[in-house]
Amino acid sequence: MTLRRLLRIVSWLALATTLWPALAYFHGALDLPAVKRWLLLASIVWFATAWAAEPAKR
Repeated sequence: MTLRRLLRIVSWLALATTLWPALAYFHGALDLPAVKRWLLLASIVWFATAWAAEPAKR
């Protein structure tokens, strides 16, 4: 498995993780500060891995 493929997988997982805290909040499983922390962490991971997994421009 190449590094780019691994970064794409992590990117998709981080993007999916941005949905989980919102759903957990609506179900009452998380409070608002925890939701904010999860969303911040998932967003940072997504931006870092999506940028690094982008194919090189030719």
